[in-house]
Amino acid sequence: MGIRFNAGTLLDRVGIDEFEKEFRAGFPGIKVSAAEIAQYIEQISQETSRVPGREWQSAVDAQLARVAVELAVERHVGKRERIITREGEAWVYYGKDLTETRTLIGTGGVFIYNSYISHILSPAAAGDYRYDILRPKNPSLFVDSSYLLYAVGLLSQSQPDVAARLFKKYMTPILPARAAD
Repeated sequence: MGIRFNAGTLLDRVGIDEFEKEFRAGFPGIKVSAAEIAQYIEQISQETSRVPGREWQSAVDAQLARVAVELAVERHVGKRERIITREGEAWVYYGKDLTETRTLIGTGGVFIYNSYISHILSPAAAGDYRYDILRPKNPSLFVDSSYLLYAVGLLSQSQPDVAARLFKKYMTPILPARAAD
């Protein structure tokens, strides 16, 4: 995803007002101004190696990652769109229905080093009422903190037992979201 490299673009996609609204909903106990949030995002866009020095900065990173996950989900999973016809309401399906997907795995720096990983991978509130995103309903969440997901994928077809052992050993289950105080 390249959260740091795309931080400004992610903020542009949702806008500062929507970003701040979602940030406040996810992190009600963290007090930081919209101006500080925007300034921090600008700074990390320019200085991508910068590490969060304060709790609210980690929370902003998590919210940026959540935006990236939501955009990726919307791009890659199917949709169910409500349309109105002369006969009444109907639903049209597009793309892949991933509602029954059982597992989601986060890999990369923000998933490994950010303490708000369950916030990052939890689904956002329903958006446009005209369509539903056919995202996984209630998947088990894991983090690939050893960067071995590629090996699990490569081995899954030829040596599924080895792939399963690697998965069980190196993919860490994500605990339920912790509230920000």
